[in-house]
Amino acid sequence: MINSRTINDMDGRRVTPDHPVMSQGHTSSCCPSIAGCSDWTDALNDERRAKPEFGLDISNIEQMCKSLPHDCYVNAATGASLRGEHSDGSVTYLHAYCKKLTCRTCARKICNTLIDSLADQIVDHKLLYFVTLTLPGDVRPENQEIRLKQSLRKLMRSAKRAFGALSYVWVISSHSRGSLHLHVLTSVDLRKGMDNGKRIPWLKTKWHKLTGAQQVSCVPSLPADALNRAIYMVKNIMEGVLRRPELGRRRGCTRNIKLMAQMELDNEGTEWSFVDRPTSLIAVEKGVAPHFALFNGPVNIPPKSKTVGAQRQSVTATPSSRREGGTAGDG
Repeated sequence: MINSRTINDMDGRRVTPDHPVMSQGHTSSCCPSIAGCSDWTDALNDERRAKPEFGLDISNIEQMCKSLPHDCYVNAATGASLRGEHSDGSVTYLHAYCKKLTCRTCARKICNTLIDSLADQIVDHKLLYFVTLTLPGDVRPENQEIRLKQSLRKLMRSAKRAFGALSYVWVISSHSRGSLHLHVLTSVDLRKGMDNGKRIPWLKTKWHKLTGAQQVSCVPSLPADALNRAIYMVKNIMEGVLRRPELGRRRGCTRNIKLMAQMELDNEGTEWSFVDRPTSLIAVEKGVAPHFALFNGPVNIPPKSKTVGAQRQSVTATPSSRREGGTAGDG
């Protein structure tokens, strides 16, 4: 019999007499099992709606970025830059970001861009089904990444044959123990489907056939939850970066989805080239900065013609002033 003073609810939390469900008078006598009372279930569902499932704060991701091992922008005497030679003769050096998720500055920029972009794509392509895919415990850690990615590729090919066209976004993440899993946002409900003329639990059956795993889930959501879903997906990417930094590609999507926009440079009258030197050292070499800067900021060098012209004016002005001075003295 379930003790009315301490009960596990449907989410595995401990329910005490001050719990909103118990305060409504539900006891072990009227609820012999967790799902044995419709009022109990309704009350728990109301509590879930009051507390969004993925109500995460983006500051969690900020803290993850701060704990990354290196930074290509701040306190960096190494790196590369982009050299732009303008039509007027001036030259600009811009920092070439490494674009690695293990870099504090680049990871922060990528995460912010990815969250906004992913939230828009969720709404535009109706990616309203959140899928979690795991592996059985006997898969060795060094084989988990390739096993997950290959199985996902086969699963989505089967889904297109069974359900028709679909869009999806996937990310790979790591549990605290280091085991990998996938989160997928799809435009199609994969829970139930037809196979050989029979309606089956499609996702669970197909994934078990591919990997042997039993733990899979597919949860529907609303367009209003798009931002929370995007934050949750990016948070899982960063968890994987911290726990399994050796992994390869950490996200993917169908071709009709664009997650990251490419950086565009001003090409009108400007020729850009790659320089294997950081802008902080270039500034010292060119005499723009008196000492090494603490960050790889932009460096602007004025046209040489103006500098040469100014020097010529100063040189030609000196003899004339001497002649004027000498004439006045002679008089």
